[in-house]
Amino acid sequence: REALEFHGCREFREGDALRHVHPRSSARLGVPVVKEFQTEGRSRTAVLVDTRMRRAGHAGLAARLRREDPVEAALALAAAVADALSATDRVLELLVAGPQVYRFVSSGRIGYLEEVLDLLAAVEPCGTDPLRQLEPLLLEEIRSIQSVCLILTGWDARRAALVQEIRAREIGLKVLLLTSDGRAGADLPEEVTCLAVRDVLRGEVSRL
Repeated sequence: REALEFHGCREFREGDALRHVHPRSSARLGVPVVKEFQTEGRSRTAVLVDTRMRRAGHAGLAARLRREDPVEAALALAAAVADALSATDRVLELLVAGPQVYRFVSSGRIGYLEEVLDLLAAVEPCGTDPLRQLEPLLLEEIRSIQSVCLILTGWDARRAALVQEIRAREIGLKVLLLTSDGRAGADLPEEVTCLAVRDVLRGEVSRL
């Protein structure tokens, strides 16, 4: 078994073990509170994958036929990041929606890459913004996370606010933004690395 250390307390959620309920904190706050643990000595990296389909109709179909689909590129990047992390002692927390929410936590296990690849293969592009579901899940666990990788298929005010929120937590942050040409806009923060969709899908991106 992995050695676990006490990390803090949080409000009880469905599925939590009752043996982890903290009686004093629960009595003081008036709601059930559980003790939270994390693997001792292991850093935790969250990877959030944006699967929003930015282009619709004939334009989107044409892009897919040319194999320039940003969602496909985002999933390919997520697989590459998971592959790299699986070779380390970091705990991976993967968050992706398409259309249902998928949440995978390696919890110190090894040999989990195949499971992650199977999960990513089941994901479909979202017609609505997946951050509405994924952002609360990420921020809910942000205290136990040491670094975050955001893989985005577009840029808007909501994504800019999420980057700002994570930056304010003073944890490691890497933002990979997929664009048609790989060029960065003037208003992008320094944490954002722009990658061309075609380069990713052709396997021409070797470093992130």
